[in-house]
Amino acid sequence: MSLFSVPQFIEKESAIVGPLTLRQFFTIVATGAVCFIVYKILPAILSIPLIIVFIGLSISIAFVQIGGIPFYKLFLAGVNFIIFSPKRFFWGKGPKGKMTMETVEFKKEKEIEIRFKKESRLKAINILVESKK
Repeated sequence: MSLFSVPQFIEKESAIVGPLTLRQFFTIVATGAVCFIVYKILPAILSIPLIIVFIGLSISIAFVQIGGIPFYKLFLAGVNFIIFSPKRFFWGKGPKGKMTMETVEFKKEKEIEIRFKKESRLKAINILVESKK
């Protein structure tokens, strides 16, 4: 028999404010405050769509998990990728045979005219005969 109990489910956040965790509670409260300020400052035709977007994003950030990963982590990783990181990576062997990764700048390529080879008439007739149409 062991002397100490091993904690179970340590990855799960504990519910502090009713059924909500502290992070979920503050996310909802902060969104409510932002929505109230937007509603008071902007006219209704602009504020209502913004409030709907804020509420949808807030609910996603507070409650949604994709593959066991909280949505806010995926959202921040996506924003970081779109805004700050380079978009193309090329892997290859660098000096001394070690694998390296380098970024490549985008260059505008010249337009190349692509010519398609037409099928021969004999081949088209062969397909017609074989398919019996």
